[in-house]
Amino acid sequence: MISNNVQKRINDFVKDIDIPGIANAKKPLLFGINQAYKMSKQTNKQKTVLIGDQLMTDIWAANRFKVYNILVNPIKKKTEKWYTKLNRKTEHKILQKISKKYPETWKKLNLDMRK
Repeated sequence: MISNNVQKRINDFVKDIDIPGIANAKKPLLFGINQAYKMSKQTNKQKTVLIGDQLMTDIWAANRFKVYNILVNPIKKKTEKWYTKLNRKTEHKILQKISKKYPETWKKLNLDMRK
C-alpha cells in the first residue's frame, strides 16, 4: 500500500492484511511508487496495477510510472483535508470533460461524478 498519509494511518490499514505500507509517498511524484515496486520484487510493469481514489495523485502517478490503473470511489470524503478537497474540485471538472467526450463509455462504466 502506497499513501501520501502518515505511517500510523497506513499501519491501521495494513495490520490485518500482512502487506507493507509506504507512507509519505509524495504522489504524484514517483518516490513511493518506486520504493514499493522494488519491495515487491516485481520486474514487469505490465503485470502491475495501481488502484487509487484520486486522479490528481494516484492515477497521475500511475500514468507517469506507466502501469495500469483503476480509479475507485473514495471511502470518506467528509474527513478529507483541505488540499484533497481542492483536488476533488479539479478532478470533478476533468471527469465532466471525460464524460462529455466519451458518453457511451462513461455510461458503460457507470462512473459517478464525485460530487
